[in-house]
Order: sequence, then structure tokens, then C-alpha cells
Amino acid sequence: MMPEIKCKGFTPESISLECFRFDLWKFLEFCPSDSQIEVKIEKKSDRFEMVASLFYTGGEFAIERKGKTFSDAVQSGLNSLYDQIRLWREGRFEFASWLEVPYVTTELKPSPPSILIVDDDPSSTKLLETCLKKLGCQTAVASNGDLAVKKITSEPYDLVVLDWKMPDMTGGEALLKAEKINSTSLSTSYQWSALRMPVITYSGCPRSEIELPECEHFRFLNHWTKATPFSQLMSQTKQAMSQIGVRPVELEYFEY
Repeated sequence: MMPEIKCKGFTPESISLECFRFDLWKFLEFCPSDSQIEVKIEKKSDRFEMVASLFYTGGEFAIERKGKTFSDAVQSGLNSLYDQIRLWREGRFEFASWLEVPYVTTELKPSPPSILIVDDDPSSTKLLETCLKKLGCQTAVASNGDLAVKKITSEPYDLVVLDWKMPDMTGGEALLKAEKINSTSLSTSYQWSALRMPVITYSGCPRSEIELPECEHFRFLNHWTKATPFSQLMSQTKQAMSQIGVRPVELEYFEY
């Protein structure tokens, strides 16, 4: 469910509200898995006031910011949330690359989402790459489970599209092996912890034949079948982008 935003005293432009909602969703990706966020923005005479509470089992992030415009209030509020999440992660000795720079900025546009395609079938890989690149994504490819494990444990991807039946190992075995390596090695270039990398299973088998393992650092979004027509696969890809809090390329980048 996308974060709910309540506006009082004014009606924001739909594209402005949609982009704001996606940015809030992105914050949740880097918080504990049970996090929920409530946002209220109210216009009071000549100023806007943003109040946000982000709840999780161990506590709460809360901010209250004001601005002369909707844009000012939103940017100030998101930057304040950024600061609190950064300090929370530092206190847990966790790291995420997006915390190196302020999350909200009018100077930077969001980088293209990075998607890992794991499949031993070149034709399936090419089809997925076509769909993802049409939506402005950057893609990496692993042709077998062993290579997939190496890539997953060396770089944080926005999404992994995972073939389930490969010659060397199943998709589930690859995920469990990646978790074990990350948990026992200090040589990886990043730490997962609360990140929970999103995964979509991709196979000729129906969903009923796939037994998903319990993984601490992965979350399963959906199952796609390889017999899916291109138009439907494009629709599923757009939906997946929304699920991980990424704006498809058709949505023009909007500065609040």
C-alpha cells in the first residue's frame, strides 16, 4: 500500500502528489519491514505545514516542518526524515549508498533503477532487458545461479528477476547461498541488514510449483511466467516498478 497523504486547506497538483508519494515509499524501503508512515500537509494562511510520523516496532521517526510553498514544506520534511533515518542506520552500524548525499535535492535527478536479470536462457534475458530498458532501467545479467550469487553479494540492486530452474542450482538455493555469504563475510561492498532486496521469480513453471524459502534479506513481489505475451509483461514490469517505489520513465521527473 502506498503511503497515505492527507491535505487540508488546499488541493495539490496530482503529479506533485504522486511524486511525493513515491519518494515516501522509497524511504520505507530503507526502514524496518513493518514500517508505516502517516503524512498531513495543511495550508495555514501564508504557509504550508507538513507533519509526518514513521512508525516501526522499535520506535518512531517524527517531523514537523513549515514552508512558504508546498515545495518548501515537502523538501524540508523529507530532508528531516533523511537525517533521522541516517542517524538510526549509523547507530545500527548499517550502510546504504543513498545515505552518502542528501536524499532530497533539486540538483540531482534520481538515478535509473538497477535490475539484475538471472536466467540461463538468452531469449528470456533479451525479452526482459527490452521491457526494463523501455522503462529507463539499467540492467545486469547473470546466466547461472553461481554468477547471480556473486553479483547479489557485491551490489545492492533495486530488483532481482530470478529464473527458478537453472542447471547449477534453483533460484531459492541461489538466494539462500547469497544470504549465507553475506552473513559470514566482511568482504562484501555493502551490508543488507534492513534493505530486503525485492525479488520476482520468473519461470516456465506455475507459481504453485515454486517453494519460496524464508529469507531475511529478500522480499518476494510476484511470480511471472515465461509464456506471458510481451504487452502483458510490459504491464507487469510497470507494476513492479511501482511496487519498489520507482517511477517509470513515462512519468516525467518532477521537482516539487
